[in-house]
Amino acid sequence: DEQRIEHAEPVDLSALIELQLDLIRDGLALRQQRLNLELECELIVLGQSILLQRLFRNLLDNAQRYTPDQGLISVTAQRRGGWITVAVEDSGVGLSADQLPRVFDRFWRASPDRGDGGTGLGLAIASRICLAHGGSIRVTSQLGEGSCFLVDLPAYQAA
Repeated sequence: DEQRIEHAEPVDLSALIELQLDLIRDGLALRQQRLNLELECELIVLGQSILLQRLFRNLLDNAQRYTPDQGLISVTAQRRGGWITVAVEDSGVGLSADQLPRVFDRFWRASPDRGDGGTGLGLAIASRICLAHGGSIRVTSQLGEGSCFLVDLPAYQAA
């Protein structure tokens, strides 16, 4: 069930990510969470802005949710050859090795009893959006030390 994006247009990921960060800044301040931001300028992909907003909002919401008060969230975005790589890293609870393969499954939650308001759909949706844009998403994590979600999307080449 390979889906491709219809009505794709050039989208500046740097600006889009900044916009999503603006939406969580109050929450970051409230919990005294620190933000380390390194975005290259004009990282352009071909896609649907609304879907890409949802992708990065899901990743940022998770990072904020699972990072403790006074914790650190890092967001980096850079171009590597024909690809743009965005990393969203948190200093939160992390995931165990046996949890990693299931993290993008629909309705799967690391611990459903946490009462954090999650539905287990955010990362499944993020994964589908990446695939639909010709990209991929992966995670590295250490239990008790945090997680890093890496999104690779094809860079847009203007004719």
